[in-house]
Amino acid sequence: MNIALITGANRGLGFEIAQTLGQRGMYIILGARDADKGRAAIDALSEQNVKGECVQIDVSDGASIHAAAAEVTARHPHLDVLVNNAGLLNDYG
Repeated sequence: MNIALITGANRGLGFEIAQTLGQRGMYIILGARDADKGRAAIDALSEQNVKGECVQIDVSDGASIHAAAAEVTARHPHLDVLVNNAGLLNDYG
């Protein structure tokens, strides 16, 4: 089974991407800053027979990125698709 990691996937465009890829048979790793919202999104996808899991990741925090990467690589030998959907808002003034 192919594996896709989508950041910012608990709602909006990221959720739709996760849903579409999952319905096409991919295993979804749903990246979300808020773990509870991520789990709720995975629950909604599983009701549509999409297989997957949630990983907590805040793309604005290096430690969170490293922790999520370690968690994913410990459970999965590879990724087939990476969608960097999560956004960052910085003030460059």
